[in-house]
Amino acid sequence: MAGKLGISIRAYAKRRGITHGAVQKAIESHRITPLPDGSIDPITADKEWEENTDYSKVRTKSKASDYAAAQILKLKAEATLAQIKVKKEIGAVIPTDEVIVFMRVLTTDLANQFLSLGRMVAPRIIGEQDITKITRIIDENIKNLIKDYKDDISSRIQKATTAILDNEDT
Repeated sequence: MAGKLGISIRAYAKRRGITHGAVQKAIESHRITPLPDGSIDPITADKEWEENTDYSKVRTKSKASDYAAAQILKLKAEATLAQIKVKKEIGAVIPTDEVIVFMRVLTTDLANQFLSLGRMVAPRIIGEQDITKITRIIDENIKNLIKDYKDDISSRIQKATTAILDNEDT
């Protein structure tokens, strides 16, 4: 016995992105013609499908499927909110307004430190003529300022985290 001439109804349905029932219905309504062995020649079937389909009569999604899609979206949103709530409860999430205040304080402190850089560097470069040495002094002070600032931020974050966790325990 020879093999199939075409592909199966299910394979053709998968290829078109539709259900195998839709392909069976197309065969029953003579929109496409199967090969003698019951398989489908995909090239011929695609051509017949286009020629014999009245797209003005093609069904759109039902209200039931719209409702199901809305329910899925609702469940996903509820799950996301539940995850955020759990993360907030364990201290893994900080409210946005607290982060904004924290960042404003840090930014203000950094700006003040950079504004004081001139007062810190000026006494060390007064009378200095060597541009390389002046640059090195300024660079060293900037590097120190950045290092101190990073250490300060780490310390503040550690204290804030500890405070949040301590409040969770009480």
